Amino acid sequence: MIPSGVEIVYKPLDEMLACAGEANVIFTSTASETPLFLKEHVESLPLPGSCCCQQRRHGEEGNGSSGYNNRGN
Repeated sequence: MIPSGVEIVYKPLDEMLACAGEANVIFTSTASETPLFLKEHVESLPLPGSCCCQQRRHGEEGNGSSGYNNRGN
């Protein structure tokens, strides 16, 4: 169940990095053997406070994402 006040926006994979730069939280999970979301991608995102988000926490590096969460705050 999604908690009240949480908005999950699903977008196509080719929009993932653009949306990640605006997201407060990013959940990464995939069965892909090829990483889709790398440390280099995260390093190129805008710094916290330079976009709509106030704080960004980077999760574990690893095996990419086929989805992401953008609360839109």
